[in-house]
Amino acid sequence: MIAFYISIGVISIAALLMLVYMTFINDSLPHTSRLRFIAAISTTAVVILAEVVSSCLPAASEAGYRIVVLCNVVGFALTPFVPVLISLAFCSRSFRFDWALLVPIGVNFALALLSPGFGFLFMQPRGGAYARGGYFWIFVLAYCCGLAILVCDTFVAVLSNQGKLRLTLPLLCAFLILGTSVQLIWPQVHTTWACVTMAMLMYYAYRCETSQKNDPLTGLYNRRSYESHLERLPKAESAAIIIFDVDDFKRVNDSYGHQYGDLCLQTVASCIKESFGRIGLCYRIGGDEFCVICERTKMETLLHSMHLFLTKIDRMRRRDGRLPLVSIGYAPYDAKLGEVSEAVEAADRQMYHYKQTRKGQMSL
Repeated sequence: MIAFYISIGVISIAALLMLVYMTFINDSLPHTSRLRFIAAISTTAVVILAEVVSSCLPAASEAGYRIVVLCNVVGFALTPFVPVLISLAFCSRSFRFDWALLVPIGVNFALALLSPGFGFLFMQPRGGAYARGGYFWIFVLAYCCGLAILVCDTFVAVLSNQGKLRLTLPLLCAFLILGTSVQLIWPQVHTTWACVTMAMLMYYAYRCETSQKNDPLTGLYNRRSYESHLERLPKAESAAIIIFDVDDFKRVNDSYGHQYGDLCLQTVASCIKESFGRIGLCYRIGGDEFCVICERTKMETLLHSMHLFLTKIDRMRRRDGRLPLVSIGYAPYDAKLGEVSEAVEAADRQMYHYKQTRKGQMSL
């Protein structure tokens, strides 16, 4: 049985090292995300290695005993940090931790360092069998706090995601929690790190997916995702296509600089997502062009969201007079009445008509 656990551990470490290399050469991920990801993977690999060594190395000799104790210290000290590092790597936001959750993790770290002499978290007598210490519950509490941080940040990330991606992170989080809980309940079943390794691979796949689908500046879906959605749209019963265009955006860049221009696009994207995010998928399809595709949405709901968007933009412009106007056009799509491209063209024409009409009114 020990040989089986050792082989699983070695395979997990090899997979994680391969994942480190894949992350290192993946230029599609932001630099900060890559560093956080590598830190999470490396910490996991170190903890797995410590468990493998402590499982297979006899503690009868003095050298073997010291190494086994050191491995136990490393495992207990670093394990609660793993879910925290996963949060840092995958939830893609500037962290504002609830510091109260980090206190048990810090206490656990200190007790792990003191356990060889006092047996707080574990006891490893020379030549004897490993046993949990009287304060092992602090380790469990610390790990649960790490998981709580992961759950909270998963919830925040879910709110910022669109479509099917909303379900991915909660499912991954649930898989990680269930898989790692098994060994806490039954210590003889060494499933934790095989589960964490698989979760790491799935989190990496998720991060790559979001990196390929999302526009890095605005957080909306990108042009590639938009075109993919249009290809699937003929299968829908009905849909609505809303096109947005920022008026005189070149003048904004020329007058206030590209940094303000980026802030302007982020503001418009935020208003679009807040107004339409619950009823459709939001895209940045060009430099200053955006689109929302809503399937099976009632007309009154759609009109309410359009009014909400225009109200938000107007409110933003009263706060910042430099913010330009945004033109908007809408067209319904019905597979029985025409092609998707015709609906897109109709929405585009209405948007430009809206733009020209408003410019004519402002010139009077």
